[in-house]
Amino acid sequence: MISSLKKALAGTAAAALMLAGATPAFAQEAQSAPGALQQQMAEAKPVTDDEIETFITVTMEVQTIVQQWQPKLEEAQGTEKAATVQQEMQAELKSAVEDEGMTAERYNQIYAMASQDEALATRIQEAAES
Repeated sequence: MISSLKKALAGTAAAALMLAGATPAFAQEAQSAPGALQQQMAEAKPVTDDEIETFITVTMEVQTIVQQWQPKLEEAQGTEKAATVQQEMQAELKSAVEDEGMTAERYNQIYAMASQDEALATRIQEAAES
């Protein structure tokens, strides 16, 4: 499970960015000032064990969605259809996150925090192993 989680986390960086695009307020905030993501991470509440479990579940779902949409994204690249395909994928990603009871913003926060905080990344890995 842990190697699949590591693979999923590595493969979801683009999806996390797309999720940011799926939440206009978060995307605007991230674009409005350099370092906005770091500030948001600094202000973020601690990650609970329940959130870690949800994050793991969502990450696996996000990986599956990205794999399913990849051929469509590649086919549409450089065409008028590209934006529509990306928006449809963003909507599905956002829905998958929210269906698990987490906001896209919080998912992105945890993803960014785990990328920077080794202790949090270890907690996530250990939870994925159990």
